[in-house]
Amino acid sequence: MHYSIITKFRSHKTSQLAIVADDGFYAGRRDAALVECWKHGAVADVSVLMNGGVVRSSTTPATSVLLNYCMQEAALPDLHINLSEGEPLSAKGSISSLLEDGTGLFYGKANLRRNLQTVHLRHVEIEIERLIIKFEKLFGVSPLRVDGHQRCHVLPGIVEVLCRLLPRHSVSWIRSPEEVVLKQRDSQVLFSRMNLVGIDTNSLRFLPVLLILS
Repeated sequence: MHYSIITKFRSHKTSQLAIVADDGFYAGRRDAALVECWKHGAVADVSVLMNGGVVRSSTTPATSVLLNYCMQEAALPDLHINLSEGEPLSAKGSISSLLEDGTGLFYGKANLRRNLQTVHLRHVEIEIERLIIKFEKLFGVSPLRVDGHQRCHVLPGIVEVLCRLLPRHSVSWIRSPEEVVLKQRDSQVLFSRMNLVGIDTNSLRFLPVLLILS
């Protein structure tokens, strides 16, 4: 289970602080633990993997403890974009550059980074859009916030796809953690190009932050 402190910036002022637990829908046992944390106020929110083992097939969501809790409490989780572990939602032939030859599985955290230059960004867009659409079908609305499994959402190229794609689905917020591959200087250029507003980019050195998309 991963925890992230998320700070929302608008006009360089902190207006909200939340603790979010990632990897919902990864496995049933983990989901049960997340629900207990959520119930007792140990976390303020949960983010979910729409290609996680619990919801990948059409028959398993009804048995999800976490999904049932979300429905009972009218609680909307965040979307946890996964491009690095397990199986995709998309047809494997349509996103082949994201997958290992022979296994049909995502590369894994380290190998995704090693193979990033060979990944087709159209394949990234196809899988992310499938994840968003499945979230919308399951919860009836788009996610309010998006982040990435193993920080995949801030990798070069992938973050640009997200910045183009998320506004189409009315997603306003994307988490931007400190990440070795996303240097502060590069992030400032990217944020400027993507018209991200109200952000103190110097804070990226100290806190994971949510950035608002204009």
